[in-house]
Amino acid sequence: MGTYSALGQLQQKVIGKVTSLVMATANQRDDYEQFPMTVARTTALNDHLRRITFRAPEFGTWRTSGADEYFGLLIPRGDDLAFPSEGGVNVRAAIAKMPDATRPDLRWYTVRALRGDECEIDVDFVLHEDAHGPGSTWASAAREGSVAGFRACGSTYQRQPDTNARLLVADETALPALSAILEAHPGARALVEVPDESYLTPVPDGVEFVYRADAEPGSRALEAVRALPDETLDYAWACGESNLATSIRRYLVKDRGLDRRKIMFSGYWKRGQART
Repeated sequence: MGTYSALGQLQQKVIGKVTSLVMATANQRDDYEQFPMTVARTTALNDHLRRITFRAPEFGTWRTSGADEYFGLLIPRGDDLAFPSEGGVNVRAAIAKMPDATRPDLRWYTVRALRGDECEIDVDFVLHEDAHGPGSTWASAAREGSVAGFRACGSTYQRQPDTNARLLVADETALPALSAILEAHPGARALVEVPDESYLTPVPDGVEFVYRADAEPGSRALEAVRALPDETLDYAWACGESNLATSIRRYLVKDRGLDRRKIMFSGYWKRGQART
């Protein structure tokens, strides 16, 4: 297990302070565990979503920082998996310094479930038909025994009092995170935009799906949010395609008067660009 250096801890505090002025704060970690994990099994949830169960001894003692815990998946480019020797906040910079021959690809995913007694985690991968990035490509080919790297990161959802009026909005890429949040903290209103019905999968009660078909990502979700009753919100979480996250945040701040410091938003991907 590694811990952030004094400089890394200072960087975290500065980033957290600046971020808290414009959005809801995230849950930060004091350590950055990184270790190899092995595919134990795979499960097709639908034609577009594949659940991969990873196993590693470290998962027996590792703990999440929040419901929508996410991590860096280190994807080996060859037969050998290498890890960055440097820690700190900026793992991308550390990986960029590695030699080309051993430098892994890095993509971010949600821990859908942690079973410490079995030393396992479940991770749900959206398999994109129109994109062939390293994450989707690796997940499509992964089999029992495949090896990848785990890099701990943090979580974004801040636990709210049960009495709070909460809104969760996601697309297919953020659906695993939204589902994990609802399982841990039920009672929020939840909207999910997906391309069509083939993306549907079992989810916690109360999730409303909207279909975007060929529309701009996020546009149908925004329409659904605009149609909600004009009631007071205490907290909102909007994650998925960049336009979905930013447009819903903009609407909630300008039209609904929600304090921007009560909104967590994150663009998981951007249309027309490689998913990272």
